[in-house]
Amino acid sequence: SSATVNRRLAQTAGLCIAAVLFLLFFGWLCPFQIVTGLPCPGCNMTTAVYWLLQGNLSRSFWYHPMAVPTIAAACLWLCFRSRPKLQNTVLLIWAVSMIVCYIWRMAAVFPHPPMQPEGGLFSLIAEWSQ
Repeated sequence: SSATVNRRLAQTAGLCIAAVLFLLFFGWLCPFQIVTGLPCPGCNMTTAVYWLLQGNLSRSFWYHPMAVPTIAAACLWLCFRSRPKLQNTVLLIWAVSMIVCYIWRMAAVFPHPPMQPEGGLFSLIAEWSQ
């Protein structure tokens, strides 16, 4: 019904506004990286999307290999609004892919760019162990 659609649009708009306010208040810093010093699974996604929009797919992939799959998953998720089971399947496949990609990046790339550590607990432990 139109009331349900309007309620969902209002909820989505509210979440978007809350996210923008959060970013304006706390800046573009990743809370996970601030606390742990380690890059989060989504670190560099914004930069990857920027390079994708510039038409530089290889640089986008270097910053975050999941930028294109994330956009595709979001589009599929929106297309399947009337089919919640398909939405859940898309979300599950995307989440597992993000975790696998994160593990690969931490094993193969960390601590080199673009997955370098910055402060947080990681730095404290590294300093303490020396």
